[in-house]
Amino acid sequence: MNETFVTMSGYVATDPQVRLTKGQVPFVTFRLASTPRRVDVKTGEYVDGGTNFVNVTAFRGLGVNVAGSVKKGQPVMVYGRMRVNQWTGADGRPGTSVEVEAYNIGFDMAKGRSTFERVLKPQLDPGDRLADPAVQAAHGAGTSGDSGAGDAPGETGHVAGGYDPGVVAAEVGGAERGLVGAGARTD
Repeated sequence: MNETFVTMSGYVATDPQVRLTKGQVPFVTFRLASTPRRVDVKTGEYVDGGTNFVNVTAFRGLGVNVAGSVKKGQPVMVYGRMRVNQWTGADGRPGTSVEVEAYNIGFDMAKGRSTFERVLKPQLDPGDRLADPAVQAAHGAGTSGDSGAGDAPGETGHVAGGYDPGVVAAEVGGAERGLVGAGARTD
């Protein structure tokens, strides 16, 4: 099986959003903005290249920990399986989106400091979770635009602004399954 794994560094472009798959598995989505910097050989100065935006999805415990730790604008490193989706929007225009199913997410320690808090880690399910319709809807697949917006606030599993332990514990049985808590905090 040929799969593409990537490690990316960049800044969180949207607040992480907590949602549930149809099977009631919690996941978090956010957009990652990564801008390469290069030295201009003529001036010797650094110049920014074009910014790449990637949809990042983290499932189960990783997702819950990300929701309780990561905020828009923070520098992070993401390692995971990449997938490129091509689709046609409602207006008939074709579009392409890049997704990374994250296996590891952490703060970019070259840009700041962080502390770590250990929490229980649930076992991850080995299926292709990026194909779940709820995950695709969260990334806006099949629609035009790069907003990365998914479900409207108030829909099952959606927590505006990120992590709400009461909602996650109540909707997913998180307290019994060890899903409540945060992974890393910035101070």
